[in-house]
Amino acid sequence: MLFYIFDKLLKKNSLDFLIFFVFLSILVSLLNLSKDFVKDVYKLKGNFYSYVSPEQKQVIMMIKKNVSKNKTIILANTSYTELFEEEIERNIYVTYKNNPTNSSSIKEWYRRLQVKKNIVSGVCKENFENKIKYILFKIPNFDESNFFYKCGKYVDNVNDYALYELKK
Repeated sequence: MLFYIFDKLLKKNSLDFLIFFVFLSILVSLLNLSKDFVKDVYKLKGNFYSYVSPEQKQVIMMIKKNVSKNKTIILANTSYTELFEEEIERNIYVTYKNNPTNSSSIKEWYRRLQVKKNIVSGVCKENFENKIKYILFKIPNFDESNFFYKCGKYVDNVNDYALYELKK
């Protein structure tokens, strides 16, 4: 079929053939690029742990060990990337950078930011409908004196990162 199209275009007009050939070349190039892109994404996903620090890897493993997949977590004062959030495979209650674009969703996003702010600062009643089950804090120089958090109970820690289960 391709040869038939080439033959018709050559007989008809060389400019049409040139346009068709350029279009076909671009299409083939784009298909190759997209195939390579998908391969690169899979490589990145497969080698994720080579892109994070050993401490971050331990935090990911701690969360996966202690927080079941259907639970929601707040990342209180950490600055991990979306890739980290994807890797823990848990529901994140709200993130500052992933804000919506329509007005009703912006209101809900902002409300969630305020809930997060209150829970982080120890206002426990803000855990509406008990949707949020865990909170991860980065506590500089974490030690046994930091185990207490009035909104939840200590679960585990990795260096300065402490995981708490929120009270109902």
